[in-house]
Amino acid sequence: MADVARLAGVSHQTVSRVLNDHPNVRPQTREDVLAAIRELGYRPNAAARTLVTGRTHALGVISFDTTLYGPASMLYGGRASRLLGGHRQPGGVRPPLDAGGGRPVPGPGR
Repeated sequence: MADVARLAGVSHQTVSRVLNDHPNVRPQTREDVLAAIRELGYRPNAAARTLVTGRTHALGVISFDTTLYGPASMLYGGRASRLLGGHRQPGGVRPPLDAGGGRPVPGPGR
């Protein structure tokens, strides 16, 4: 974000306002920031956003190890849909995590 601000000649707060679609940014300033974003290929950092907002937009699920029936089959279908492009989530599909520190849950083949 600092590189975008430097290239656009604005503060990092202004870049943040543009990224968050804040109404109190002059149109020319908004254009300058968006041009800098395009030129640098800037993409917001999901980890930084999580630290600032305290929200991960992640969903944790505990289920039986089967996809043949019930809620597990629905979750499997949702995962397949995301993998095939039906759901756009930054970072893609992540392995399940345990409640004890963010380690992948052991399962078959692990």
